Formats: sequence, C-alpha cells, structure tokens
Amino acid sequence: MELLSGNEAIAQGAWEAGARIGVAYPGTPSTETLEAFAKKDGVYAEWCVNEKVAVEVGIGASAGGARVLSTMKHVGVNVAADPLFTAAYTGVGGGFVVLAADDPGMYSSQNEQDSHYYACAAHIPMLDPADSAEALAFTRDAFELSERFDVPFFIRGGTQLATGRGEVLSPLPPLTEGWFVIVKPPESFSTAAMYRRLDELPPAHTPALPPLQEGLSALAAGLFNSFESVVPPDSAVGRIEAALTDRGALAALLSGSGSAVFG
Repeated sequence: MELLSGNEAIAQGAWEAGARIGVAYPGTPSTETLEAFAKKDGVYAEWCVNEKVAVEVGIGASAGGARVLSTMKHVGVNVAADPLFTAAYTGVGGGFVVLAADDPGMYSSQNEQDSHYYACAAHIPMLDPADSAEALAFTRDAFELSERFDVPFFIRGGTQLATGRGEVLSPLPPLTEGWFVIVKPPESFSTAAMYRRLDELPPAHTPALPPLQEGLSALAAGLFNSFESVVPPDSAVGRIEAALTDRGALAALLSGSGSAVFG
C-alpha cells in the first residue's frame, strides 16, 4: 500500500487509465500533479508557456488518439477558457482530462474562484473527489467517460486540511462573510526608508498564525506586521487603525510597508 497526496493520486489515476501525455502550466496547488506524472514510466510531460497553450497541446494530442492530462490552478482556467470551450463542442479523440485546482481561502493565490461555474458554462462534466482514494478513482474514470461521451472532463482539486500524507482530509469551514476595508491616507511612506528604520531595531519575533479552522477571529488576533513599529509618530495610521477597530474590524494593520491600512 502506498499513501498518496491528492495531486499524486490524480497523476497515478491518469497513468493507470493509459494517459501518457501530461501538459501544464505550474501554479500551486496544481504543480505537484505534473511533477508526479512526469516520474511515471513511458510518459511525455511538458511545462507550457501558459495554460491556454497547455490545453491546445492537449487537444491536439487527444485528436490524434492519445489520452492526455492537463493541469492548472483555478485562475489558469481563465487563461485556457478559449480552447476549453471550443473542445466542449468539437469533441475529443483520446480521453482529455483537465485538473482545475481551486484554492479556497487563497493560500497561494491572488483570488478565490469556483471552477464549477466553468463546468456549467462550458458544459464540461466535472468530478469532485473528496479524498486521495476518490482522486485516483475519479481520474481513472474520467478518461473512460471522456471518450465515451466525446467531451473533455474536469477533475476539481482544492486546498484542504491534510493529516499525514493526505490520507485524512477534512474540509475547512467556510469563512464568515464580512467587509474588507482598505484606507489610503494622503501621506505616503518610502519603502526604502521604512526598511532602513526597521534595520535599526532588534530583530522582532513573528508569531505563528493560528490554524484557520480556529476561526477568523483567532486568525485576526494573530496578525502581525513588523512595519507597525516604525510608523512615523505624526502619521494618521494610528488614528485610522483605531477608527477601524472601533467600528468592529477584527484587526487593523498596515498593508505592507504602508501607508495604506486594512481592516
């Protein structure tokens, strides 16, 4: 028995289904999938210049009868949308499966996105595994279904709380709805000057953030920004932070080196 992460299980499922071509553009949380696939016997794996090119290469190989795995993170599906929508109505040759690795909570992304909506819009079926065992089985099945119904298939990945090697997965609770406010005062801080002031101080200990499953309030209580210690004394930043917290903000801090404040 071998323990596999979800990404490794998707790579294994593709290989077991007979996929021998993998094309992708790297982006967490999808990157590990092609890396794992590339280690399989008898495969060709390629990093492409972007997700659109990866899907186009995959469509071409599929048209020639090969089974193809293409992987990307959720925002990469935006880039690949043009050929993906086209493939949905032109059909496939060999099974063509696309991993859309969503990132709830934005652990390594600039925004959140739910790829289910792409599946609905393009009429591309999507399988949504809940653990590593399902990731392997669903990926293997997706290739069979792709050829049977002559359409690409999505496998949806996602960020979850993993225990051990990923054998125990627990969905993270949804974040509490609320407002995110950014206040930019007229003043500006020189990033270079802020770093010079910071270098004059003893190194500060950065506390570890609490796990997200403890809730947003606990996470907010652990937020920390070293630049807070070198804000000019005559700055409006302190008044802005106080105003935000007085109005119910869970936390209020400089955004980077300032002078914008978020809460």
